[in-house]
Amino acid sequence: MRIQQLGLFLLACACLGLGGCELFPKNTSNTAVPSAYQRPPLIMPSYGKLVEGHNSHIQGLTRVWAKANIDVTYRDDEGKTKKESGDQSTLMIDLPQNVALSLGKFGLGTLLWAGCDDEHFWFFDLIGEKSMLYGSHSSLSHVNIRNLPLQVRPADIPMLLGLLPLNPNGQAKVGWERGYFTIEPADANVKILIDPVSYAVRQVIIFAPDGQPAVVSTLNQLYGLPLAGSDAKAYLHLAVRIDVPSEGFMMNAKLSQVTDAKPGVDRAKDKAFARGFDWHYLADRAFKIPLDKRIDIDQEMRR
Repeated sequence: MRIQQLGLFLLACACLGLGGCELFPKNTSNTAVPSAYQRPPLIMPSYGKLVEGHNSHIQGLTRVWAKANIDVTYRDDEGKTKKESGDQSTLMIDLPQNVALSLGKFGLGTLLWAGCDDEHFWFFDLIGEKSMLYGSHSSLSHVNIRNLPLQVRPADIPMLLGLLPLNPNGQAKVGWERGYFTIEPADANVKILIDPVSYAVRQVIIFAPDGQPAVVSTLNQLYGLPLAGSDAKAYLHLAVRIDVPSEGFMMNAKLSQVTDAKPGVDRAKDKAFARGFDWHYLADRAFKIPLDKRIDIDQEMRR
């Protein structure tokens, strides 16, 4: 999977062949579907109530570090379906916007390192002849993102994983769809599905300008993550599926060994967080990318 296809992997991070209701969160137990999922309540909760429920799940969470087992399905340049896997992958998030995702395979090491900070996005193709693609977030707002290797902004990954708080003072439409509450913020082309029992985010849909789903993230296996130094827990999902319908791209990720990587607790993780979002360090020292293999999207847009 070379640089074009690896870009799709960025969800991005990512991160979909969208097939109607098949992507909606499903009841995975052997019991009957609870009544709470069968029909909307007689009195719908307010936007503020849904915000309060979701935000309480991630209160106190500032960092996430996890191992990841990733399976990717995509179409190559000839339209053929291909599959890749990364059983030695790592995800780091320093909220709200710093993201680092490494795709690695046992015996081969790191094949892709992708991420962003509050100003730039990047990914490093480390297969064979090393190369790098990077640019500012603002550059993506002036070009058709379908013409770029990335089919979604890397900075959207925390939102796609349900890790960003909702604005309690915002304006949004609240509804019901296929067993879940829905939130449609007035200032974003996004729909968020909220579990009617746990109030956790179960799906995030980012829409294209034509109103079609551009990126869909479906979340399962809610996990209570102990927060270091307190008795509190934050809640996030360990199973993630991200789809890009127009590209026939799908990524399934299973997270494990998840921690909140609190500073001062683990020196190795502190070092990883200090360097993992510094693309200059990564390009110059960690991966040693030749200057002629560094593609600056902003510079390309000015030509």
